[in-house]
Amino acid sequence: MERELPNQEQNYQESEEENQLGVWFDPNEAVLEGTYLDEISAYRARRVWTETFETNFLLEPNYDFFFNVVHNQDGSKFTLRCDFSSACGRFAFWRLTRNQAPEVQYLIETAHIPMNDERRAEMVLAPELQNDPLVLGGPGAGGDRKPPTVSQFIRRIRRFWR
Repeated sequence: MERELPNQEQNYQESEEENQLGVWFDPNEAVLEGTYLDEISAYRARRVWTETFETNFLLEPNYDFFFNVVHNQDGSKFTLRCDFSSACGRFAFWRLTRNQAPEVQYLIETAHIPMNDERRAEMVLAPELQNDPLVLGGPGAGGDRKPPTVSQFIRRIRRFWR
Protein backbone atom coordinates (compact mmCIF):
# COMPACT_ATOMS: atom_id res chain seq x y z
CA MET A 1 0.00 0.00 0.00
CA GLU A 2 1.11 3.53 -0.46
CA ARG A 3 1.17 5.12 3.00
CA GLU A 4 -0.30 4.97 6.47
CA LEU A 5 -3.46 6.77 7.54
CA PRO A 6 -3.01 9.74 9.87
CA ASN A 7 -3.44 9.05 13.60
CA GLN A 8 -7.02 8.75 14.79
CA GLU A 9 -6.52 11.55 17.34
CA GLN A 10 -6.29 14.13 14.57
CA ASN A 11 -9.36 15.98 13.44
CA TYR A 12 -11.14 14.06 10.66
CA GLN A 13 -11.47 17.16 8.47
CA GLU A 14 -7.75 17.90 8.68
CA SER A 15 -6.82 14.35 7.73
CA GLU A 16 -9.38 14.35 4.91
CA GLU A 17 -7.80 17.41 3.32
CA GLU A 18 -4.42 15.67 3.41
CA ASN A 19 -5.67 12.50 1.77
CA GLN A 20 -5.44 12.16 -1.94
CA LEU A 21 -7.08 9.51 -4.04
CA GLY A 22 -5.79 5.99 -3.49
CA VAL A 23 -5.61 3.23 -0.90
CA TRP A 24 -4.19 3.83 2.59
CA PHE A 25 -3.79 1.75 5.74
CA ASP A 26 -3.62 2.22 9.49
CA PRO A 27 -1.43 -0.48 11.09
CA ASN A 28 -2.64 0.27 14.64
CA GLU A 29 -6.33 -0.18 13.84
CA ALA A 30 -5.99 -2.83 11.06
CA VAL A 31 -7.92 -0.63 8.63
CA LEU A 32 -7.73 -0.17 4.87
CA GLU A 33 -9.22 2.94 3.30
CA GLY A 34 -9.76 3.76 -0.34
CA THR A 35 -10.64 7.30 -1.42
CA TYR A 36 -12.52 7.80 -4.70
CA LEU A 37 -14.09 10.67 -6.64
CA ASP A 38 -17.47 9.05 -7.22
CA GLU A 39 -19.83 6.74 -5.39
CA ILE A 40 -19.88 4.13 -8.16
CA SER A 41 -16.12 3.66 -7.91
CA ALA A 42 -16.34 3.23 -4.13
CA TYR A 43 -19.04 0.57 -4.39
CA ARG A 44 -17.26 -1.15 -7.29
CA ALA A 45 -14.12 -1.27 -5.12
CA ARG A 46 -16.17 -2.68 -2.25
CA ARG A 47 -17.42 -5.52 -4.45
CA VAL A 48 -13.93 -6.32 -5.77
CA TRP A 49 -12.35 -6.10 -2.30
CA THR A 50 -14.98 -8.52 -0.96
CA GLU A 51 -14.37 -11.01 -3.77
CA THR A 52 -10.60 -10.64 -3.37
CA PHE A 53 -10.64 -11.25 0.39
CA GLU A 54 -12.99 -14.22 0.03
CA THR A 55 -10.99 -15.81 -2.78
CA ASN A 56 -7.39 -15.14 -1.76
CA PHE A 57 -7.56 -15.19 2.04
CA LEU A 58 -10.74 -17.26 2.60
CA LEU A 59 -12.20 -14.48 4.77
CA GLU A 60 -15.90 -14.17 5.51
CA PRO A 61 -17.66 -10.80 5.10
CA ASN A 62 -19.29 -9.40 8.27
CA TYR A 63 -17.17 -11.75 10.39
CA ASP A 64 -13.53 -11.28 9.39
CA PHE A 65 -13.96 -7.82 7.86
CA PHE A 66 -16.55 -5.03 7.73
CA PHE A 67 -17.10 -2.25 5.18
CA ASN A 68 -18.34 1.30 5.51
CA VAL A 69 -18.68 3.82 2.66
CA VAL A 70 -18.88 7.50 3.66
CA HIS A 71 -18.64 10.76 1.74
CA ASN A 72 -17.33 14.15 2.72
CA GLN A 73 -19.68 17.07 3.32
CA ASP A 74 -19.71 18.38 -0.23
CA GLY A 75 -19.92 14.89 -1.77
CA SER A 76 -16.74 15.26 -3.80
CA LYS A 77 -14.90 12.29 -2.26
CA PHE A 78 -16.09 8.88 -1.17
CA THR A 79 -14.15 6.75 1.29
CA LEU A 80 -14.38 2.98 1.52
CA ARG A 81 -13.24 1.80 4.95
CA CYS A 82 -12.51 -1.85 5.68
CA ASP A 83 -12.00 -2.92 9.32
CA PHE A 84 -10.42 -6.32 9.95
CA SER A 85 -11.90 -7.81 13.13
CA SER A 86 -10.87 -11.47 13.44
CA ALA A 87 -7.42 -13.00 13.80
CA CYS A 88 -7.61 -14.32 10.22
CA GLY A 89 -8.64 -10.88 8.99
CA ARG A 90 -5.77 -9.21 10.82
CA PHE A 91 -3.31 -11.74 9.41
CA ALA A 92 -4.59 -10.97 5.89
CA PHE A 93 -4.16 -7.25 6.66
CA TRP A 94 -0.61 -7.94 7.87
CA ARG A 95 0.19 -9.80 4.64
CA LEU A 96 -1.21 -6.95 2.54
CA THR A 97 0.71 -4.22 4.33
CA ARG A 98 4.01 -6.16 4.44
CA ASN A 99 4.10 -6.90 0.69
CA GLN A 100 3.39 -10.60 1.26
CA ALA A 101 0.56 -10.69 -1.30
CA PRO A 102 1.44 -8.37 -4.22
CA GLU A 103 -1.22 -9.83 -6.52
CA VAL A 104 -3.94 -9.05 -3.95
CA GLN A 105 -2.47 -5.61 -3.34
CA TYR A 106 -2.68 -4.90 -7.09
CA LEU A 107 -6.33 -6.02 -7.19
CA ILE A 108 -7.20 -3.77 -4.26
CA GLU A 109 -5.43 -0.73 -5.69
CA THR A 110 -7.15 -1.10 -9.09
CA ALA A 111 -10.56 -2.30 -7.86
CA HIS A 112 -12.37 0.93 -8.76
CA ILE A 113 -11.49 0.67 -12.46
CA PRO A 114 -14.08 -1.16 -14.59
CA MET A 115 -12.76 -4.21 -16.42
CA ASN A 116 -14.19 -4.07 -19.94
CA ASP A 117 -12.99 -3.11 -23.42
CA GLU A 118 -14.84 0.22 -23.54
CA ARG A 119 -13.16 1.49 -20.37
CA ARG A 120 -9.66 0.18 -21.16
CA ALA A 121 -8.36 3.75 -21.55
CA GLU A 122 -9.26 4.47 -17.90
CA MET A 123 -7.17 1.51 -16.80
CA VAL A 124 -4.19 2.57 -18.91
CA LEU A 125 -4.38 6.22 -17.84
CA ALA A 126 -5.06 5.60 -14.12
CA PRO A 127 -2.63 7.70 -12.06
CA GLU A 128 -1.72 4.83 -9.73
CA LEU A 129 -0.62 2.76 -12.72
CA GLN A 130 1.69 5.36 -14.25
CA ASN A 131 4.77 3.84 -12.56
CA ASP A 132 6.73 0.99 -14.08
CA PRO A 133 4.44 -1.64 -15.57
CA LEU A 134 4.19 -4.97 -13.81
CA VAL A 135 4.31 -6.90 -17.11
CA LEU A 136 6.80 -5.57 -19.64
CA GLY A 137 6.16 -7.78 -22.64
CA GLY A 138 5.27 -11.16 -23.96
CA PRO A 139 2.51 -12.64 -26.08
CA GLY A 140 -0.60 -10.49 -26.07
CA ALA A 141 1.15 -7.46 -24.58
CA GLY A 142 0.93 -5.56 -27.84
CA GLY A 143 3.60 -4.61 -30.31
CA ASP A 144 4.94 -6.69 -33.19
CA ARG A 145 6.32 -9.50 -31.11
CA LYS A 146 4.63 -12.83 -31.87
CA PRO A 147 4.66 -15.91 -29.68
CA PRO A 148 7.12 -18.61 -30.83
CA THR A 149 5.75 -21.48 -32.88
CA VAL A 150 6.05 -25.04 -31.67
CA SER A 151 8.88 -25.76 -34.10
CA GLN A 152 10.84 -22.70 -32.89
CA PHE A 153 10.31 -23.81 -29.31
CA ILE A 154 11.57 -27.35 -30.07
CA ARG A 155 14.65 -25.90 -31.84
CA ARG A 156 15.44 -23.84 -28.73
CA ILE A 157 15.17 -26.90 -26.50
CA ARG A 158 17.41 -28.95 -28.82
CA ARG A 159 19.99 -26.13 -28.88
CA PHE A 160 19.92 -26.01 -25.10
CA TRP A 161 20.60 -29.76 -24.75
CA ARG A 162 23.53 -29.78 -27.20
